[in-house]
Amino acid sequence: MRTYLQSKAMAKSLRESLAAKNVALSHSECLEIVAKQFGFGEWNTLAAKIDTHTGSHVPRESRGVEMQQPIPVLRIGAVRQAKEFYADYLGFEFGWGETDAADGDQPAYVQILRSGVEIHLDQYQHDGLAGTVALIRMSGLDALQRELSSKHSRFEPPQISYTPYDSRVMVVKDPFGNYLRFWENNPPGVAWEESKARE
Repeated sequence: MRTYLQSKAMAKSLRESLAAKNVALSHSECLEIVAKQFGFGEWNTLAAKIDTHTGSHVPRESRGVEMQQPIPVLRIGAVRQAKEFYADYLGFEFGWGETDAADGDQPAYVQILRSGVEIHLDQYQHDGLAGTVALIRMSGLDALQRELSSKHSRFEPPQISYTPYDSRVMVVKDPFGNYLRFWENNPPGVAWEESKARE
């Protein structure tokens, strides 16, 4: 089964098949058709994705920094009420963190899932963040921190802090009161041991 990486070959086959039926389309027109079949708006967008995937083109800002899709972090009150709404009503399943919330109203940070959608529910509110929060899992956190710190900007350079989850996080606030948590996993035990050593 062909993937979008074989798009040019698919466009060539499509053009040849149509020509055999006396339908004349240019190669570029066939490329546009193939791009739409893979869900892209036009060929240039698909071509850029192919270049990035094959390493033909690496965007400058992505060198050493790889990010995944952001995960919304929603502030909640009682976990019992959150379960009633998100699980019983909306049909989400609770993933990790459920045991922390077993008695219903203890502070908790939990994951909920449905149909490939992941949301985090945060009852701790220990960091004083009042706006919307998005968690962005990534690698290359140090490289991103250096990149942001090197810019001459009115925005304060962010700092990296350690978490008790063998991870590190860098929180960036936008001008509108929203927060981005750039989150990088570390080898088991490293982040927590480092944070304890700094105390």
